Amino acid sequence: MFKSQIAKHSFLNLAGQILPMIVGLVSIPLLIKNVGLERFGILTIVWAVIGYFSLFDFGLSRVVTAKVASLRREKKTRANSFDFLVLFAFDSVFHCGGGSITFLPFVFSQPIYWKGLSGRC
Repeated sequence: MFKSQIAKHSFLNLAGQILPMIVGLVSIPLLIKNVGLERFGILTIVWAVIGYFSLFDFGLSRVVTAKVASLRREKKTRANSFDFLVLFAFDSVFHCGGGSITFLPFVFSQPIYWKGLSGRC
């Protein structure tokens, strides 16, 4: 189908950008219909806050992925495992910490946020 690797990977990259847009165009109206406009607004705010926490990733997710790939390529399991463990720990702390900071206020004050929204409580 493709004459070169560049054409193949360019197509896959483009498909990886377009496919989530199509899924969003189909699923977001269904989500709004099922949960209501007000709750969807709260969900959008939560998504935005989670997106801001990706700023604190500092590229560690990509580093961990590259480290795992290099360890698999070199077939080293013990030599660089400490490096991987440290990177994975930092990455986990940033992601879990950001998620907790975002999620905990909604857990402890749920009745305030959900009371009377769309009449579906």
